[in-house]
Amino acid sequence: MHKKNGFSLIEFLIYFFLVLLLSTLVIHWVTSSHIRMSSVGNRCLQSLAVCAAVDCLMRDLYAAPYDLREWKLCDDALGYVWHVGTLDIGLSCSDGILVRSEGVYNGTSHEWTARKKSVIAQDITSCTLTRVLSENGGQVRQIQMKMQSKVYDHEYRVQQNISIRNGAV
Repeated sequence: MHKKNGFSLIEFLIYFFLVLLLSTLVIHWVTSSHIRMSSVGNRCLQSLAVCAAVDCLMRDLYAAPYDLREWKLCDDALGYVWHVGTLDIGLSCSDGILVRSEGVYNGTSHEWTARKKSVIAQDITSCTLTRVLSENGGQVRQIQMKMQSKVYDHEYRVQQNISIRNGAV
């Protein structure tokens, strides 16, 4: 009889497809893990951006005035404007962008005559401020802030009660 050296073509194809299947599974596992981990990083960045926005708003709201007459605009749709020192501070949220305005605001025409705008956060679904008045109703003592942000399937909610300091920072 004749001796065989090596493998047949069928054996080679079976081993080749097994190695191909294993390498495809490993590559799939690596790429799916990478995609999952990058989305976690994006969620963390969005959470940090919302926390930074909350810190900026808390700083401004600490300095908000007690007197109701110093609050020039309070509307969830239009925004919030209050007077501090020589400036007016404004906050508005539209199209998922939270904007802080600083300058001079005309309360009768509801227009800014001089303004510097800064984008505080993006992907904000809602931001509301509720003033808590004193017993006689003439002074603002506290602000209740609620903010929601959504990125991918993750929703981030912040609810904060801020006691205002009437111009002190």
